[in-house]
Order: sequence, then C-alpha cells, then structure tokens
Amino acid sequence: MLQFMPQKTLFTYFLFVTFLVSNITFALPSHAPWSGSTQFIHQGYNWIQKRGIIKLSEAENEQDAIILKDRRVIEYAYDYKTSNLVIYDTRHKIIRVNSDAALDEYNKVYVSVANAISIVEIKARFISKTGRIVELDKNQIKDLDNPNNAGLYKIFAITGAEVGGEIEYIYTIKQQPKIFGREVFQTSVLAKDVSMEIIAPHNIVFEAKSYNDFPQMEREDDRYPDKNTLNVHVAQVQALLPEEYSYQHSNLMRIEYKLSYYKEGDENNGSEVNNLDEKNTIFSWDYLAEIIHSTVYNFKEMSGEERHKYEKYLKKMIPDDVFTSEEKIKRIENYIKQNIRTSERYAEGNSEKEETPLDILKNNYGSSMGVVRLFAALFTLADVEHEIVLTTDRTNVKFDKEFASWHYLDKYLFHFPNTKNFLAPHNPDYKYGMVPHNYTHNQGLFISPSYEGFDIYKAKVQEIPAIDYQSNYDLTELSIKFDNNFNSANIHLKRSFAGYNAIDLQYHYENSSEDQRKEVIDNLFQKFGSDVEVQNTKVNQQKDDPYTNYFKIETDLKTSSPIEMAGDTYIFNLGEIISKQARLIQDDNRVLNIERDYQQGYHKVVFIEIPNGYWIKNLKSLNHDVFLEENGERTAAFTVHYDVVGNNLIRIEIEEYYKKIDYPKASFEQYRKVMNTAISFNKIALIFDQEK
Repeated sequence: MLQFMPQKTLFTYFLFVTFLVSNITFALPSHAPWSGSTQFIHQGYNWIQKRGIIKLSEAENEQDAIILKDRRVIEYAYDYKTSNLVIYDTRHKIIRVNSDAALDEYNKVYVSVANAISIVEIKARFISKTGRIVELDKNQIKDLDNPNNAGLYKIFAITGAEVGGEIEYIYTIKQQPKIFGREVFQTSVLAKDVSMEIIAPHNIVFEAKSYNDFPQMEREDDRYPDKNTLNVHVAQVQALLPEEYSYQHSNLMRIEYKLSYYKEGDENNGSEVNNLDEKNTIFSWDYLAEIIHSTVYNFKEMSGEERHKYEKYLKKMIPDDVFTSEEKIKRIENYIKQNIRTSERYAEGNSEKEETPLDILKNNYGSSMGVVRLFAALFTLADVEHEIVLTTDRTNVKFDKEFASWHYLDKYLFHFPNTKNFLAPHNPDYKYGMVPHNYTHNQGLFISPSYEGFDIYKAKVQEIPAIDYQSNYDLTELSIKFDNNFNSANIHLKRSFAGYNAIDLQYHYENSSEDQRKEVIDNLFQKFGSDVEVQNTKVNQQKDDPYTNYFKIETDLKTSSPIEMAGDTYIFNLGEIISKQARLIQDDNRVLNIERDYQQGYHKVVFIEIPNGYWIKNLKSLNHDVFLEENGERTAAFTVHYDVVGNNLIRIEIEEYYKKIDYPKASFEQYRKVMNTAISFNKIALIFDQEK
C-alpha cells in the first residue's frame, strides 16, 4: 500500500485510516483534536421550527417544481474516540411541488449510506399551502439495496404530502473520509438559495474548482475557530433542460474538490508547518500516476517459478511465428476477452489476499482492476510497449487537466505508442483499434512503465483522439428496376458499415443464434416496407479476422410499398428507402453548444432504371447542397446530385457528413439546416410520367 506521511513532530502523531477509491488504497493522517476544534458545526444546524410556505412569484407558481433551498455542508472532523478523520455530510432541501408529477418525483427521497459509518439524523416534513405540517414517520424509512450498483440507500416518502405544498428534509451521515468529491447543483428545475460549505480542521486544507459558470468557492479561514472553510452561495440556479446533440450532464453546474495539503502543528505554541508548499498540492497528476503505477504493476517482483507460469500462458496465446507487437496485442486481447470474465466477487471475498494476474489466469475471472493488471503484466512480459490511460466518460464529465482529481480517472484504456492505437480492456465488443466513443475526444492521464525497472515511469496528460468521419461510415449502393406497370420494385442492395456503425452489428451478429442473426438482418430491411421480400442475402463480417472493423451485407429485395399510382402517373417514394427515419431538430432557443457522439459519414449511390415509355418529371428536385462552413472548410454537409447514364439509367449520389464532434452554439442554425435537410429527404418522391 502506498502511503503519504508528513514529517513527524513531538506533538503530532499519526494513525492511518485507509479507504478505497476506484480500487486504489490511500491513507490519511489521524490526529487528536486540537483545543477548540471539537465543536461539530452540523450539531447547531436546523430548520425553522414553525413556518408557512415560502411566497413565490406568479411565474414560479406555474412551474411543476422549484427547489427553494439546497444547502450542503461537508464537514471533516476528528472523531472523539478514535482520533481518525471522518466526514459529517449534511443536506437540507426544500422543494415546492406544484403538480402531481412533481409530487410523485420529489416525495421519494433517496439517501446514500454506501460509505456511512452511522446515520446521525434523518428528518423530513411536508408543509401544505394552508400551513399544515406533517412530520415524517421514521418507521417509514426503508432500505434499498444497490440500485444501479450504487450501494445501500435509505428511502422514504411523507404520507399526506399534496400538490401546492413543500417537501423539506435534513439529514446528516457520518462517513469514511474521502480525498476527492464532486457536487452537481443544476437540474432540470429552477433552484434558489443554493449553497455549499466544506469545513475542515485547521491542519487540513481543501481546494475546489467550479464548472459551467457556477461561482468559485471562497476560502474563509476565520469563520469557525481552528477550522478552515470553503464557501459558495448562489441566489438562483436556472434549470438546464436536455437538448438534442448535446450532453446535459456534462454541462450541469458543479464543483470538484480535493485535499490540497495538510499541516503539522503544535497546539502548545500554535506553530504550524505545511507538509507541502501551499502552491503545490498533494495530488498532482504525477503523484496520482505514481499510485496507479504501483497498484497496476504490483507483479514486478516475481520468482522464477512465477515467471515460468506466465511464459506458459503466453505460449498458449502467442504462437512462435508471431513477432510483431500488433499481432501480440491482438492475441493477448482475444485470449483475455474470450476466456476471462470480470467479477468483483474475488476482490470482495479476498480482502486480505491481493489478487494477482496469475490468480485471474487460473480462475478465469477477476475484478475490474485485476483485468487491467493482467493486460499490463502480459504486455510487459511479451515486450509490447504500452501506456495505461485513465480518463472519463465525456458525456458525464469532461477530463480537466488543470484539476488533478481522482474523479477524472474512472475509465481505463491502453495506448500503444508504436501503432498509435488504443484498447479498451473492459469492453468485449470493442477490439484493439476501437474504444468507446465517449472516452475519445477527451483528455486522459497516460502512464508509461519503464522496461529497465518498474519503479521508473513517465506520466503526461494528453488527448485521446476521435476517429475521423471517413473511418466511421455507412455506405449504401442500390440498383432499382421496376416490374411491368410498376407493380413492384426490384432492388439489389449492397451496404457496408465501418467504425462505430459496424461495432454494434458485428458484436450482436457474432454472438447470436441463427434466428437472432436473421432478426438483426431483418431489422435493416424494415424501412423498405411491410411487404418486402428478401432473397439471396450474404453477410460478410470477416469472422476469421475480428479486427477488420466492418460489416457488409448484400441482398435482393422486392417491394411495392414505395410505389403509388395517380392516373397515368406513378410515384416512387425514393426517400423512404434511402434516408434516416428521424424527427426534425427544433431547439429554437438553443442554450448549449453542439456535441455529437462521434464524427460520421453517410454515402449513398442509387441507380434507377427508367421503364421504356416513361421519364422522370421532377429530376431537378433531387439536387441539394446544404453545408456548414467554418474558416473556409465545409465541416458538415448534405449534398445530392444526379447524372443521366445512357438513355434510361439515372445515377443519384447522396453524401452526408459531420467532420467534427463539437460545433459552437452560434453555428446551430446552419447545423440544424444540414440535419433537417437530410431528414426531410425521406419525403422525396420521383414522378414517372409517360413520354408524349
């Protein structure tokens, strides 16, 4: 276990409280409370005992719900009995509920006790619009175990709550200490009187950073005796509603905080010594990298017998005729993802025995961290140059290189400097060269082990690039002929998917039964009409080489659904069989910048054979050229043009692409025009008229 420890003095002694953050063990100093520091702030906090409901404006009364108070106090203190550092986490909320839907949502209160030592207080009440007060019956507080793998919760509702009143609750939970924290303040409803306070003993100093225009916390070291404090108060936080092509959660106002440094002191003479210069913090990226490195590469000291066992496993994975790093990577990945399953039961049931890569190879399962160690061990022993990368899910929170917090290190990747490719160790549907899109277009902490000695490593923060739009495409080729009298259309279809467009199809197809595979393919043909007949289907997903990263399908279709008759004129609804079925983008009052999942391209080529005696009356209506241009470059576009090939053959080419993931809000109108033009193309119909 890696511990950080200040220099000892005659008057300060340290015990160590250990706890787990993302499977990494840390240690914090314990301390006998200094004189004046034994008063707990949460003990003096309470609600107003007797009050009526809070007066709102006419516009506020029309909203379904309003948070009228959101007070959070996170108090670090030394426990009287053990002298260990603990947290008293106090929350106070008041919510006006003006509709049945709001009452149903906010009268179910969830209190996380996953990290709790004890529950100090939970109390709640309802205040009606006439002033009637209903207190929570504490016998109604129930346990809710592990919703969404989030640990134990207490859940309660107040019997007798009704529309037009206020739900109010306060709770204080005594918890194990945490070095890093995150608080999100913005929701989809208006919040008023929003505040947060971080209180710590005088010898422990925290720092915080606010995001998405939330005010920065201010330090107040004289607010309480022998304590230092970070505070923020906001009179009003506007609601943030979800918007298409943006991620609501990553744009919510929030605060990240962490332990910055701590001091040694002498309560007899009042002197204090910082364990670090105040301009630096304990948790820099270099220090976090050191902890991760020592945790992942815990196999560095191995006996000859252990090394021999590793080599036996590697021989099973990598044949003698495989020499390149890329082939070694693929062989190791295939073996692990086909034979090793992830299970946290080992870590839970063997807390005294550290999980090793050999244990995982023997048992065929391991914890999430154990699987990372296994990849690292095998890459190292196979002489594959690699780096561990830790990052975030950018749809939840974007990585911030300016604030070294463990909360930015919850997703693991491997990077291979020689090939510049990445590998996702915990995602069986992603193969080397492709990783989940929400980890890319983001920064990460890259940690390089040394091959001359495991105690030397390099760490840096750099970009995890997204794949370009040309590697992430959907290509369609259609050849269309009509039966006599336009009874039906015979369509020869070739369609190819690559990049993220292919991954989901590939994974489900490869891991499905024959009936399930047929369902996967049939879903691709639904847009051709309910009467579609499918024949001669060929699927080519290169099963023998899972790293080809494409999925191809070729088939013959027959359908009459897109054809309509109007007198001597026939209408062929071309758009129905070639366009994406989606609704138009509205968002007239755009708040957020645009952020896509990934860069993407669509390319379609359609050949239409015109029956003898007919011509297409509205060919020119096919032409489209709509684009978004930035600095002289088209970064998004939808274009259509046609050519007459011979006497009775028309070639139509359609291209749609988005070369970027981020577009500024100022470009939204043009972006929307591109998207909506592409979506509206499903209304395009060709009019076949008789020649005169």
